[in-house]
Amino acid sequence: MALELEQLKAGLRVRGLMASGDVSIVAVEQHGDDIANVVLRGDGGEIAERLVTAKDLENAEVAGGRRWRPRQGAPGRIRTCGLRFRKPPS
Repeated sequence: MALELEQLKAGLRVRGLMASGDVSIVAVEQHGDDIANVVLRGDGGEIAERLVTAKDLENAEVAGGRRWRPRQGAPGRIRTCGLRFRKPPS
């Protein structure tokens, strides 16, 4: 399903706008009905800015899923690790 310029907003992950892979949209500034200035961030952290037309969005689609997810067990593991370093009772 092709995207439309009105659907572009900050935080959206898009596939097909850049050859390097999926990108996250950082900012969108519309310039009329058929063109927008879009700031993109790639998976490697690189930032790009480009003019996107309605024709550019014919092959673009919303990328599914998240790029990363915080580990759920980390806070408990840190707390348990800290218990090992307590001073023994005197």
